[in-house]
Amino acid sequence: MLISTKGRYALCVLTDMAEHDGDKDWISVKEIAGRQDISRKYLETIMTLLCKQGFIESSPGKGGGYKLLRQPEDYSLEEVLILTEESLAVVPCLKKDAEYCSKYANCCTIETWKQLDALISDFLGRITIKDLMRKK
Repeated sequence: MLISTKGRYALCVLTDMAEHDGDKDWISVKEIAGRQDISRKYLETIMTLLCKQGFIESSPGKGGGYKLLRQPEDYSLEEVLILTEESLAVVPCLKKDAEYCSKYANCCTIETWKQLDALISDFLGRITIKDLMRKK
C-alpha cells in the first residue's frame, strides 16, 4: 500500500483547516496553499473531492472559502484515505467488490493479508484529524 500525494495532502489540508477554524468563518484556498506549500490548482481538486463527499463545505465569491462540516475528532484518517485512495487494501483481492483470483480458495497468504488489512484499518480508524493537530 502506498499513500498518494492526494491522500497525504487531504490529511494536511483538513488538519490545517482544523487548526485555523476559529480564525474566521471561511478559509481560502490561497491561505491553505500558502501554509501547506501545495499548488492552488492541485489543492482545488482535493477540495472539490472533499466537498462532494461532505467532508467540507464551500462558499463562493469574495470572502468565501471552505470550512469543516464536522469537528476534527470526527474525521478518521481511514475515511479520508479511503476517499482519496479508493482502497487501502494491501492486495488486489481484498479490494471492495474485487474478483477473486483463481488461487484465492487455496491461497497460503490470504489470511495474513486479511489480518494486515484489519490492523491497518483499525490503526487508521483510531487516529483523527484532531490527533494530527499541532499542540499549541
